[in-house]
Amino acid sequence: MIELSPAQGLIIDTVYWMPFLSPENWVIVIGYWEMLIGLFFLAKKTTFYAMLLLFLQMSGTFMPLVLLPSVTFQDSNYLLPTLEGQYIIKNIIIITSAIVIGRYYLKQPFFDQILNRFERIRSR
Repeated sequence: MIELSPAQGLIIDTVYWMPFLSPENWVIVIGYWEMLIGLFFLAKKTTFYAMLLLFLQMSGTFMPLVLLPSVTFQDSNYLLPTLEGQYIIKNIIIITSAIVIGRYYLKQPFFDQILNRFERIRSR
């Protein structure tokens, strides 16, 4: 958003193929997306939406591990992540934390809630 992210170059290299926007504009969209996730985690009523957005965002976060192995692993050795690779892999901790927080606040497993909401939409 204000071009201060150390991950900006990595994001641009990862989203170059995405349609509709330039890679630089995708960086801005992802920045707003991440702020929205944080805001949704502030209220109990929006925790479900925060988790949904987080899981969608995290699926994209792991893309450089597949699309840019020369950047994320030393000598393309999957046992030796670079600093960028470690930065991405640490998101496993964020996902685990979100599951714990969501489980506490939602009182129902997250994926069961997603299935229930889709079934309600489909039955209309």
